[in-house]
Amino acid sequence: MTSDTLVITVNALPTVTASGGTICKGMSTIITASGANTYLWSNGIGTGSSKTVNPTLTTIYSITGTDLNNCSNTTNATVILTPFANNHRQWRKYL
Repeated sequence: MTSDTLVITVNALPTVTASGGTICKGMSTIITASGANTYLWSNGIGTGSSKTVNPTLTTIYSITGTDLNNCSNTTNATVILTPFANNHRQWRKYL
């Protein structure tokens, strides 16, 4: 009787991180992801490690990152709109 050995490698999930930001209404910001090789963003904004967004309200973007082993993990980037839509004088009171 012969026996075969099967080696199974369990790869760790990539640690996907993302950055959001706080902006005034009408402004844009760049959101970024890191920790994987490819990235797929929710909300129909496509692929890539960074995206320029101009949301009309506070928005949470979900990012799925995939590494070279085809392992995936997901995280979020939040863009918060300030209550002072384009009123920079009002905003300065709080700085």
